[in-house]
Amino acid sequence: MRTDQSAGRAPAGPWLTPTEALGFCDPAQGADQEVRRTEEDSVRYGFRVGSLGLLVVQQTASELIGDVSVYPVPNTPPWFPGLVNLRGNLVPVFDLKRLFGLPDDGGTDRKLLVLDKEDSAAGVYVDGFPRPLRVGQPMERMPSLPGILEDHVAQAYFLDDTVWLELRHRDLFLAVGHSMLAAGSGR
Repeated sequence: MRTDQSAGRAPAGPWLTPTEALGFCDPAQGADQEVRRTEEDSVRYGFRVGSLGLLVVQQTASELIGDVSVYPVPNTPPWFPGLVNLRGNLVPVFDLKRLFGLPDDGGTDRKLLVLDKEDSAAGVYVDGFPRPLRVGQPMERMPSLPGILEDHVAQAYFLDDTVWLELRHRDLFLAVGHSMLAAGSGR
């Protein structure tokens, strides 16, 4: 059967080919976008910090920075190496291995990952490149975590023999920033 698409109906006659049949009707408005959005939602980006697998919160801008100078800030904890100048914005840099009390394996493949942008940006050292991950259902019970992480992990997922933690980085960086201010005011 051939279609008279200008009239929006199929005239009597021989059957349509499968390709013609699929092109005859438009899907409900937005249906194809909903399918793509569901597929995209299941892909997350993860990075390693020592033995920890951490997931970037969805809808978070991030970029990997190459050679960049980190400018130290006097009288700060060892887990705060300093600031970087990123397109005119001063971005704080955190060494999560030190912050979480993880052993430093001396890995030379550390990179600087900047999460968020402009005034909300913060840099973290990561081991290797971030990678896309397809996460499934969250774990029913949260694994034991370093103390400072307990209040800043939204979900945990088990994938490829690794526990991946959804790190609420904004909350974590605000909390450690407040602790730095409190420690500085106590001098």
